[in-house]
Order: sequence, then C-alpha cells, then structure tokens
Amino acid sequence: LLRLSLLFFSLNSFCGNTIFGDMLDEFTDERTLNLGVFADDSNSISPKVIGIFCNKGDRPRMVLKTGFMFSTKSTLIVTYRFDKNEPDKQVFTFESNANGSMLYTYNKGFIQTFLDNLRISDNLILRVEGSSQIVRFSDLTESETNVSKFVNAASEMAFDCPLF
Repeated sequence: LLRLSLLFFSLNSFCGNTIFGDMLDEFTDERTLNLGVFADDSNSISPKVIGIFCNKGDRPRMVLKTGFMFSTKSTLIVTYRFDKNEPDKQVFTFESNANGSMLYTYNKGFIQTFLDNLRISDNLILRVEGSSQIVRFSDLTESETNVSKFVNAASEMAFDCPLF
C-alpha cells in the first residue's frame, strides 16, 4: 500500500505542465499575461521552465530557465523539437545575476511559431548549447487550452502584446 501511494504521488513529477496567468492591477488597470511550461522534473531544486510574458510598455518576451547554467558567451543556441518533428534552433540571450541565470528572446516571429507548435504538440525537448542535458516537457495535455487562452488575451491587448 505504501509503494502504491508513493507511485501515485510521484506520477505527476514525470510529466510537464502548462499554466496560463492573466493578472490585472486594480489600481493602474495594467494587465500582465504569462504562459508557463514546466519541465518533467520541475519539482527539483532548480526548476526548468519556459515562460512567455506580455506586460504594458514592454515587448513580448520568452524566458528559458534550464537549471544552473554558466557560460562566457552572451548568446546561446537552443535546439528544440516538438513531438517527432524535425529539430529547430533559436538564438537566445544569456544573462546571469544574483537571482540565477536565464536565457531570453524578444523575437516575435519565433515566439509566434513556438506558440503555434506548442498548441498542437504533446511533447517538447530542448538542449542548450554547451550542455549535454536534454530538458523534457512530456504529456502537455493542457497546452492547447492554455495557449489558446494566452493568444485570445494577447489579441485583446494588441498594442502591448502584438503577437497575433
């Protein structure tokens, strides 16, 4: 019984998760949209996550955290693959500070294509240049719904979030 219950509680840690957030500041009426995609092992000490953000007065941005990273380069190539499609590559800017390290891009065309692929895919893998580690996002069953919510909300904020 103990082994069965441990197996049940650990099942969620072997699949990815997609979440959508739409926050409105009631004092300023500023709206912030975000879409988060958590990797299969996101329960670890250093979670692996992809985030897409739209804020008033800022360009749409995609952020990638793949755990502890170190690089002397200011840009790194990320190779990614949805389901069993051909792998593709994108250049990300690398930034490291007291809060940790991350990769980000403001490339609107790439973010649009990424969202389109995420909406119709169940699995995603990626690898950052200089690392042999593959980050897995499996069984993304809620991605279609959450990407659709993000796209619809972004359409409502077309001036601040000109993705679609």
